Amino acid sequence: NIPQPIVNMVRLNGLKNLPSNIINALPDIDLSVASHFQRFDSQMREMGNVHGTINDETIQNYYEALTLWEEGMAYRASSYVHDFGGKMVVMAGANHLSNRDSMPDRIKKRLNGVSPFTIVPEPVEWDENGLPLISQPPDSDTADWWWYTQMDSYSG
Repeated sequence: NIPQPIVNMVRLNGLKNLPSNIINALPDIDLSVASHFQRFDSQMREMGNVHGTINDETIQNYYEALTLWEEGMAYRASSYVHDFGGKMVVMAGANHLSNRDSMPDRIKKRLNGVSPFTIVPEPVEWDENGLPLISQPPDSDTADWWWYTQMDSYSG
């Protein structure tokens, strides 16, 4: 992964304010995926409204930090597969996997179109028969499989 101090620098000041020697050592960073940004922006504004308004610059810096983190994970995973072949299991949180426009598409781009198989963890309530309480499963555009887990008191 990208070293946390660098991610924090981006979160606080944006990519544009990183020294050139650091920027040149980073993987390619694609900030142009509109669906990825829109989902992030919506989630941040929803969370931010609990604590007050989040300004556009703060959201942009946080988005750049998140994207840098995801590009770093995608770079490491795809580099390993490229160098050693075979398959790899990457455990990551749902926001890094769902809708495929974060880590999965970034890995796919680096592996010349080979799509990673995604399993997205999703905490849900369960009924008395041991079945997840969902209205309907998400479609395959968001993930290959959804892994429904028991909702803990801290995750719901």
